[in-house]
Amino acid sequence: MKKSNLWCGLAYALLGLAILLAGLVWETRLSSLMVGFGAGMLGSGAIQLVRYRKWTRPENAEAYRAKLEEEQIDLRDERKAMLRDRSGRYAWLLGMGLCALSIMVFGVLGALVVGAFLGLIMGFFALKLKTDIILAGIAINLMGGGGTIFLLYLFTGLKGNTASLTTPSMLTPRINIPLVQDIPVLGPILSGHSILTYVAFLLVLLVWVLLYKTATGLRIRAVGENPNAADSVGVSVLKIQYIALAISGALSGLGGAYMSMYYSQSWNTGIIAGRGFIALAAQAMGQGEPVGAMLSSLLFGFASALGNKMEGMPGFSSYLVAAIPYAVTIIGLVLYAAATIKRIKKTRK
Repeated sequence: MKKSNLWCGLAYALLGLAILLAGLVWETRLSSLMVGFGAGMLGSGAIQLVRYRKWTRPENAEAYRAKLEEEQIDLRDERKAMLRDRSGRYAWLLGMGLCALSIMVFGVLGALVVGAFLGLIMGFFALKLKTDIILAGIAINLMGGGGTIFLLYLFTGLKGNTASLTTPSMLTPRINIPLVQDIPVLGPILSGHSILTYVAFLLVLLVWVLLYKTATGLRIRAVGENPNAADSVGVSVLKIQYIALAISGALSGLGGAYMSMYYSQSWNTGIIAGRGFIALAAQAMGQGEPVGAMLSSLLFGFASALGNKMEGMPGFSSYLVAAIPYAVTIIGLVLYAAATIKRIKKTRK
């Protein structure tokens, strides 16, 4: 190993450490970029130093020199050596990837992880401890409401709002679709939304593919329709139920990330304002189908947008306008229940 690699690795490590510390201390929009870039350079330099230390040991140096002299390195060893030589580059590329993964992306990933974790907790209470799943969901909902306030006060000293801590790098970007945004009427409807909005529509397709085009989806539907029948053919019912709860929890966490990282642009108490129960109504009206739930959600979203537009109009009570989304939810559930009862009666006949 050349000694120049030692100085190169040392320079990379020191420069990366300096950039990393500057990113942590200097509060600016470039802080997350500097932290990721510095971490990548530090990792690259550290790997170079470790490799130099390894091959400068007497026994390793002699073995390395003997291999070169005898030319007995086969293709597999040569491939490993190439990967080892490129490890510093890979670390640098990883650091550049971390640059792209800004605070916003870590926030969204954190929401997914926490949501999946809460889904598994609810599964533990409902599936393992045999508690009522509705009561378990209510308990976790109450725990989330109080727990977030407690954690917020514990880490920041704030008691109900994070507006003072929010920076542009924490918010999800707004996507303006070229050409589409210039279309009259349809442009503002289809373009200019959060990236999570388009991710949500993409997830509808992905969930549909998961449920109807994969073996896992077949097991999920079988367990949901008849757990005993699924168990009789060797399907692990408990495992599938945990998977379904984890997925639903992660998707719920994504909805929470949208609310705090785009819609309200901060977190505050009461930020959801009953939208989770509207989501339950949308799922019920959609009969558990991804496309049906999406259409129901669009209906409730239209009602919510209508309420927002009417709020500033003269002659309309603000309390009446605020009740529009919930009134539409109740009407939708009544119509859904009536259609369900009618369908059941036809089946019995």
